[in-house]
Amino acid sequence: MIEHMGFFGTTNEPHVSKREFHDLRSRLFSKGFTEEELDRVTMIFRADLNEPEETQAGIDSGEIERGIAWMRFHEHIHHISTKKIALLAEEIKKAL
Repeated sequence: MIEHMGFFGTTNEPHVSKREFHDLRSRLFSKGFTEEELDRVTMIFRADLNEPEETQAGIDSGEIERGIAWMRFHEHIHHISTKKIALLAEEIKKAL
């Protein structure tokens, strides 16, 4: 979890940082994700990870929920199984 400076001071909203996301990729690989699947996951969350505002950088709980929901609805686009999406959701929430 990262503490961010907000307009009116520090916010304590949990975020998954780039470093934590990198560690998440390793955990998912060890649980059966392929490099190609991990690259697709990274592409789905890249905008959230790379937001220009330092206070917004990283993936917060709302962005996780929206990303996972998009993946569940668009499985025919990214071709990551329902089982692996559930595993991703579980592991990324642990990183918060």
